[in-house]
Amino acid sequence: MKIFFSTFYDSSFGMGGAEQVLLDLAASIQSHSGDVALCAVNPGDLSDRLRQAGVRVVELPRTKAKTWKILEGYRSILHAFRPDIQHSFHRYSAFLLDLFFSNHAPIIYTEQVLRRDRRLFFRYGHRVTACHETVRQNLIAHYGVRPDRVVTIPNAVKKRDVSAAKLEGLRARYPRSGGEVFALCTGRLEEQKGHRYLIGALKVMNPEIRRRLKMFLAGEGSLRPSLMRMAGEAGVHENLVFLGHVPEVPEYLALCDFFVLPSLWEGLPLSVLEAYSQERPVLATDIPGTRESVQIGVTGFLVPPADENALALGLERCVRDAQGLRAMGRAAAQWWAREFSFERMIEGYRKLYREMLLKKNPS
Repeated sequence: MKIFFSTFYDSSFGMGGAEQVLLDLAASIQSHSGDVALCAVNPGDLSDRLRQAGVRVVELPRTKAKTWKILEGYRSILHAFRPDIQHSFHRYSAFLLDLFFSNHAPIIYTEQVLRRDRRLFFRYGHRVTACHETVRQNLIAHYGVRPDRVVTIPNAVKKRDVSAAKLEGLRARYPRSGGEVFALCTGRLEEQKGHRYLIGALKVMNPEIRRRLKMFLAGEGSLRPSLMRMAGEAGVHENLVFLGHVPEVPEYLALCDFFVLPSLWEGLPLSVLEAYSQERPVLATDIPGTRESVQIGVTGFLVPPADENALALGLERCVRDAQGLRAMGRAAAQWWAREFSFERMIEGYRKLYREMLLKKNPS
């Protein structure tokens, strides 16, 4: 089986969840005996990591002003590679493939977020996958996709090993005082991720409880200077550690007691699933995608988005019940293994590929 993957992304921010899913899926296809993957993507971290995984990469421009060059690249790839399936992780890529190359091989488009824009220009090829059921229902209701053409395949993450040496180094760098609770928040420092509401929540927390909380922020972005200034003005800078981009996410999860995701919108956030894989419960906002990945009171808690007071109460609840967090972390890991395992996601895509090939080449 030969799969041609395609996408575009803003490489200045590094890889996001959609890019990680594509990387893991392509690497899994490539590692399977007899299967071959090729990916067309703009230059950046994703192309580098695909090559490291043994996946052949063709780099194409991201700008729509160079659509002619993108089309030339696709035409060359399809002629030389002759894929069995074309799988796009980006709307514009799916649009171009469906408009110009739908007769070469069946096309799948994977939708990662809940949106309602550009309805007239939406093209998905032959099938659509949705990262959670709310996205699937939105594709049917708003974009007119036939229910039998869209299937839900939840995102998933591999459990990454924790380096004992790195973890000990973090513990030495950030020693705990008596009764102190650590929390981790990962994500680009951009409006979507809701960091300003997290800082606002810290400000309105009970001071005695806030004193016991240290919050690690992992990620870079254009809002870093303003967020650091906001933390200083709110008087909570001592509660926050701006880490920047860090590769040691598993080690920071192991260091911390729970994970926080104050986003305003998401797809199905891989950060939540990675926290679960490391036995850490989640305090997150009640938005589509995240909502489907949190069992309230079992694997974590949900609060309304953009609500500093509600988020403050959630933080206070977590700080007060460190022992309860450990029990929730164990439950989270069990749910992750049952519903969001990497193997489950890969088999979902492989099943879809097989179904489409059977329709293309009935025996």
